[in-house]
Amino acid sequence: MYRLNQIIRELEGCEPYKPFRFITRRERIINIISAWGLAFSGICFLLLLMLALWCQYNTPGLKVIWLATALYLLCTLSALVAMFIPSLYGLIKIFGWKKEAITELLLEIDHDEANAKKLSYYSKLELDYAKHWVQLKINRLLVRVSNVFGDKTALMALIGLAYGAIKGLGGPNNLLAMFSKGFYSVEGIVIQVLALLLGVSLGALMLKKMAGYYVYKLELIEAALKIEAIKSEEGAQS
Repeated sequence: MYRLNQIIRELEGCEPYKPFRFITRRERIINIISAWGLAFSGICFLLLLMLALWCQYNTPGLKVIWLATALYLLCTLSALVAMFIPSLYGLIKIFGWKKEAITELLLEIDHDEANAKKLSYYSKLELDYAKHWVQLKINRLLVRVSNVFGDKTALMALIGLAYGAIKGLGGPNNLLAMFSKGFYSVEGIVIQVLALLLGVSLGALMLKKMAGYYVYKLELIEAALKIEAIKSEEGAQS
């Protein structure tokens, strides 16, 4: 009715924008330097190991000691360069976060506009009808989540409870001993209850994830309705 199936199928292939960072020429150079530094550090380390093995069967002289010291320093410095140059460049780039944030916002808007325009073939009545059912699905999922756990920190609380209970029962090392007594012992029942609570909490998190999936579809329908309203207003003005 009102081409609801077609609209839902159209939305099925629409996914939220996933940020994609364009690697600049400077970043490529830094990545190359880091890779070569890591490779050179690995070579120096292997040579140092070979030298140490040689010293097991031979008496090292002063030159060998100086060579081992040089290899050790080169290995350490190369590893430090490989680790800290990308981190330092990333720290410098933090100061330009505003420009990157605006660029990401524009790309996300373009992506969502392209998805919303896929619904331009449907009338306002059809989109409103689809919006009603998607919103209804979201409400049902959120009600199921709130019926299980109303607090967002439920999972963390359960993990803390489980940790405290396991510690109180003697720690992880005694879990096998508990299970050996059977699942119908006091300790076994406690473990089963904690496992049940954790499973229910994970199920609630999954329901929230499903609700987030439908929220994006709802946002696209609203964007399509907004585009349609702008076109109608422009047509009325002309």
